[in-house]
This record gives sequence, structure tokens and C-alpha cells, in this order.
Amino acid sequence: MPSYVRSRAWRRFPRGGTALRALALCAGLLAATAVHGRAEDVLVPVTISAPAVRAVQYVTGRVAAVSCADPARGQRSEMTIRDENGRADTVLVKATTTIYDGLGAALTLESLRIDQKVKVKYITSTEGVREALSIMVVP
Repeated sequence: MPSYVRSRAWRRFPRGGTALRALALCAGLLAATAVHGRAEDVLVPVTISAPAVRAVQYVTGRVAAVSCADPARGQRSEMTIRDENGRADTVLVKATTTIYDGLGAALTLESLRIDQKVKVKYITSTEGVREALSIMVVP
């Protein structure tokens, strides 16, 4: 049996005692270097706030106008609803907006007609744009 196998260091560190010692020395030097940083390396606490919860709102009224998206012109899909008081609300209709009738059957934006009664569930974005989440045709 070779002499290094019989030494005490080998028995303490059965797999490369010298390599483990070198690794421990490097880790210690790295930790000491991290502790003795430069004055410019001062850590400043940063507070990250969670995004504001956007409240879901509803508007019920009659369809006053529908415009389908035309990417060539830069036009987005929008719908204008006029409520019972005559106030007009325009909402952005996104690809993720669910449109359905009173029975739950899916509809398309093109199938909506002027003066049809709808209930729109929407949120207001941080830019102030009303984004429709769902549109239900009320019977």
C-alpha cells in the first residue's frame, strides 16, 4: 500500500485532502474579499411595490359602434356602449376578450349589432384605457 494512503491526512480527507484544503482556502479568501469591499460598493435597500390591483367594473347598455382591428391602418378593435343615461363608454376589445350570448354560446365581435343590449366586464389599464374582459349579450 502506498505511503500516502496510510497517512493521517488521507484518512481525515479520504478523497483528495489537499484539494479540499485548497478549496477551503479559496472560499475563505473569497469571503474575506467580499467583506472588505470598496466604499462605492455600498448596498442601498430597494423597495419593490407590487402592481396595483385593477378593479373589475361593469357597464350595461346598447351597442353604439363596433370597429374591428385593421393592423395595416393601426386600428384596434373597439366597441362603444351607450348606457341608459346616454353616456357613451368605449372599450378596447382584445383577442382574449370573451364574447358570448345569454345562453353561453360563443360569439364574434363582427356578429354584434348596433342597438343590441350588452353587459361588458372591463378593467382600466394604467394608461386609462378600458380593456374588455368579457362581453355578454343580454336578452
